[in-house]
Amino acid sequence: MNAVVYLGDITSRNMIRTHEWMHPQTKRLKFNILLTTYEILLKDKSFLGGLNWVFIGIDEAHRLKNDDSLLYKTLIDFKSNHRLLITGTPLQNSLKELWSLLHFIMPEK
Repeated sequence: MNAVVYLGDITSRNMIRTHEWMHPQTKRLKFNILLTTYEILLKDKSFLGGLNWVFIGIDEAHRLKNDDSLLYKTLIDFKSNHRLLITGTPLQNSLKELWSLLHFIMPEK
């Protein structure tokens, strides 16, 4: 299993995309797992959002409880077959927060 840590300044991320991203002949991804931060995801949202992801796992998922946030609006548009939210922060008795998280997991419903 090949994991790529997608971090750094724009030069570092371009280097990762050039050397660690795709097999030139098959155009298939070289990695099975991509690890990055929310900040990098927001910076490269047009590039990362253009891929069809098999699985998206979100740690600190309580950051998605506001469906008006830039992070939520960015990630909801990412195409994926499966989504998992991980958080240790309980909801604060708000149906809107619960709806936001459930809608993120299954946006088509």
